[in-house]
Amino acid sequence: MKNLSNRNKTFLAIAAVAIVVVAGLLVLQPPPIDELFGATSNLLIMPVNASIPQGATVGFQVNATNCAWTSSNPNVAELLSAVINTAQFKGVGLGQTTITAKCALVGTGTTTLTVVPRPTITPTPPPTSQPTRTPVPPTTTFSRPG
Repeated sequence: MKNLSNRNKTFLAIAAVAIVVVAGLLVLQPPPIDELFGATSNLLIMPVNASIPQGATVGFQVNATNCAWTSSNPNVAELLSAVINTAQFKGVGLGQTTITAKCALVGTGTTTLTVVPRPTITPTPPPTSQPTRTPVPPTTTFSRPG
């Protein structure tokens, strides 16, 4: 320290104090983890409050990147794939689940997905093909007396 100028000594002292203050604040009162990742804002996930039949798939999209997608109830909807800002979910069971996208440095978005029973299709019976009978009037025979 003998070879340092007074200016450099002052700079080092200020830097040391700043490091101690920042470290103390982080240790004594750390911010919530969501704030560190910017997850305090709400993102809009599209489509909003989707409903699909059981066995069908639906795609969700958010205007952000680096998103982790989850379903609050994987027994209702399971994540099939997630790429950049989109995710595909399949309706595996009946009910509702919350779809969440947590996107680094941007925020978190949620929407509801409802899985309903598959529509039942009742087959239409084939038309009956019975021949149409045209009634034939009875024939009357007249005889002449004679």
